[in-house]
Amino acid sequence: MIFDWAAFFVQAGGHNGAAPAGWPPHRDRMSDKSAQVGFRPDGSPRYVTFWMALTDATLETSCLMAVPRMHDPGYRGGDACSSPLDTVFRSPDRYQHIRPLPVDAGGLVAFSHRLLHWGSAAQPGAPAPRISIAFATADPLFEKPYLPQDALPVPSLEQRLGLIAAQTLIYSENEQTITTAGTGQMFYNMFSEYAHHFDTDFQESVRRLHAFKYEKLSQNEKS
Repeated sequence: MIFDWAAFFVQAGGHNGAAPAGWPPHRDRMSDKSAQVGFRPDGSPRYVTFWMALTDATLETSCLMAVPRMHDPGYRGGDACSSPLDTVFRSPDRYQHIRPLPVDAGGLVAFSHRLLHWGSAAQPGAPAPRISIAFATADPLFEKPYLPQDALPVPSLEQRLGLIAAQTLIYSENEQTITTAGTGQMFYNMFSEYAHHFDTDFQESVRRLHAFKYEKLSQNEKS
């Protein structure tokens, strides 16, 4: 368990005409290096995401969509530092290989860090929201956990607050939760207060990401 946790709520209907959806197409680990060293000699992945549906994830309410490995040249070969969408969808016929992954409430989907996947948009008439959680596991030689394993089964309140702040910063591009430099600084200050609980490499990655995003948002606010 590396403590890369996330929760999702996709509301039916939409707001101001926008269709609610899950995260856009991505691989959980995007670098070409993750393709080269992220698998053992027997082909098993060194990083696996477990995605659990708390409500029915259907074609109407939103479900995971994915491109099977056999139709994804970048899965093991890497994307040559380009977008995986360019690697996979090089011609119109490639879109025919997209597969939906509907899951009943309580069902679980497990997939490697290299699977190209995303959350579909909900239909306006969907009967209920799509609620789900995801958590990742990894070989510690591939990726170190953010918190010590003795934080399980339930991290302390301080650890949870720090993790919420860090994850909000890390995934803010997907959720549009941090739109001002001040908001980003608030979450970073919250993480900093509890950063001593976390692995030093994770602390540094959160610091670098915050610095990059803070500068970007500050420049936008000045222009």
